[in-house]
Amino acid sequence: MTDKREMFFDELNAHPFEHLIDFTTHPDPGLDEQSRAAIAQTMGYIGYMHRRMQAGEPDSWTGRRMLSFGTMAPRRFIELIEQGHGRVLVILAHFVALGKMINHFWCSHDVATSEIRRIHQLVPQGWQWAMKFPLEAVGLLRFDPVLEASRTV
Repeated sequence: MTDKREMFFDELNAHPFEHLIDFTTHPDPGLDEQSRAAIAQTMGYIGYMHRRMQAGEPDSWTGRRMLSFGTMAPRRFIELIEQGHGRVLVILAHFVALGKMINHFWCSHDVATSEIRRIHQLVPQGWQWAMKFPLEAVGLLRFDPVLEASRTV
């Protein structure tokens, strides 16, 4: 990786979403080291975008990062999306939610709600608790006893 790419994908950027890459608290025994690294790097990229948005970065800059996500994300992460891996679907939903937060980016704002709704339907029960941020970002979060019960597990 180049220095700039390493900066974008540094898992230390994952805040405030670092709980999604906490493999100790939320183990995922089916994942190998390459998969865990791809997930952590991708969460670093998403966290970096979120931090830049919070700092007031122009929407157009974040929009460019969103558009390049598919080509920048580790190939293994894309493969895990294709496999429907629960943790990865949640992380994808967090990425899509950032699109809703960009006020003047034509291709993400209206799409985010429908995409998060679709992703939410695919996320396994054991990962529903982690959909809070994306669902809130697009205005879909409402009290759901099943979702609330899964958060206490």
